[in-house]
Amino acid sequence: MKVILLKEVKGLGRIGDVKNVSDGYARNFLIPKGLVSTATEEKAADIYAQKQKKTKQVKVNKERKKKLAFRVNRKEISIRVSADEKGTLYAGLGKNEIAEELKKKGYIVDTQEIKLKTAIKKIGKKKIDLNLSGEKAVIILNIMEL
Repeated sequence: MKVILLKEVKGLGRIGDVKNVSDGYARNFLIPKGLVSTATEEKAADIYAQKQKKTKQVKVNKERKKKLAFRVNRKEISIRVSADEKGTLYAGLGKNEIAEELKKKGYIVDTQEIKLKTAIKKIGKKKIDLNLSGEKAVIILNIMEL
């Protein structure tokens, strides 16, 4: 039976691929789980159009991230936090807080794009690596007491 993959199936193929599978495999497993649809010209054209749209969106996002990496690279971002007299932060500064501060400055960065091994616990300047869809950037985070 000829089917079009609606979702990626390990060992079978990617979204939009047209595959020949046994009738039993298609009827008993793939179709009930919503992984495939029987292959018709209309469905193939729809899936192809969706695939093209997704590819274009990925390309646009990658270009956007490349521009963002250029704009944010070597920028110094200041954050004011509560700390004790020794300079130790009361609450560690993690990826979420850094992403929020970058967002306030106009730089939309996802938390997965921030490379931080552990939360920051001390006041001072720290270099933070960013991986923006394959583009590398470094920001200098200036952590200051309130």
